[in-house]
Amino acid sequence: MRIVITYSGARYLVLGARPQFGSDVDANLGTWNKNIPVLGYEHWLYSSTAKKLDGKVYRYENGTAEFDTGSAYCYVDDDFVDHYYAKIPGFTRKLFGTIEYYMIPWEIGTGPKVELDIGGQMFTLRHTYLPGAKIHVIDKKSYRIGAIQSKKKLLGDAGNLPDIVGRVALINMQLVLQMPDEAPHTISWRTKPTQFYGPAPIPWENV
Repeated sequence: MRIVITYSGARYLVLGARPQFGSDVDANLGTWNKNIPVLGYEHWLYSSTAKKLDGKVYRYENGTAEFDTGSAYCYVDDDFVDHYYAKIPGFTRKLFGTIEYYMIPWEIGTGPKVELDIGGQMFTLRHTYLPGAKIHVIDKKSYRIGAIQSKKKLLGDAGNLPDIVGRVALINMQLVLQMPDEAPHTISWRTKPTQFYGPAPIPWENV
């Protein structure tokens, strides 16, 4: 992570940045998707009106989403969750406290292809579960918590709540949150390969 504040008024937060090594060249990274408008000022909320599941498009009128580094997973509408897990054989559910999570058999490496609309550009989710996630044993079978979860189970039925895009997506993204004094706040993002993130945080002085 990098925070930049200058006398000229430039202010932005960079998530997913890392030291430049010999293999870290722009050719390995995606194209920047720039200047996506932020909706409101309390959260980094943006327009997200579509998702894809194995190429099939699901549209959500006036849909929104927000990035959350405190969330491990992506929390979305129940209809998309149902379609997603219908494609995963052997999935189950487990209560953690008061919240029910969808669980994926540990032997499943690659799940259905999921694409999320981030301000008009589609981002491909590369993981069926958070890399390095704990294995849970249920009825003598091993599972991991799935990358896609129900926002209704997390937040309750409180109307048109935004989707939550958590770390399972952010680990494959470089994200710039721009917050100048006068101009509207905007988001820019691009994809990065899985091997470009580390399991441990990078020291501040090296970022």
